[in-house]
Amino acid sequence: MNALNRVVALVLVFGALLSGTLQAQQPQRVVLETALGRDERITVQLHDGRRLSGVVGARLTAGFYLNERTDSEVFVRYGTVKALLDPDTGIVVGIPAAAPRDRRWVKPVLITAGIVGGLAILTRGVIPLCFFNRHYCFD
Repeated sequence: MNALNRVVALVLVFGALLSGTLQAQQPQRVVLETALGRDERITVQLHDGRRLSGVVGARLTAGFYLNERTDSEVFVRYGTVKALLDPDTGIVVGIPAAAPRDRRWVKPVLITAGIVGGLAILTRGVIPLCFFNRHYCFD
């Protein structure tokens, strides 16, 4: 029984050490939309296997421009990047993480819906019907 306890203890210790080592070796998750700075030298690996190196140019909502050494500019969509690599060594330094969703549209839509709903209640449905049937307003 004592030998069995030692084996279980050794398995647990090695399992904990191994999982800690594996977690330490994994590259960090990076939100590309905020992590990339203009004029920063980077290398990216795309999902199709291509590697692009260069300097980050203009950043847009859907992606960024990468100025390659050959003076050509390539537009890279954030969704096509598989990994962010160190430009000197080629080692993976970051894995793209999902960007937080943009919810700025919610407030204006709710305000507009409230205004249209309020007008419908105040005019007993006449004003919203004017948008779809002109004979309700101009008879």
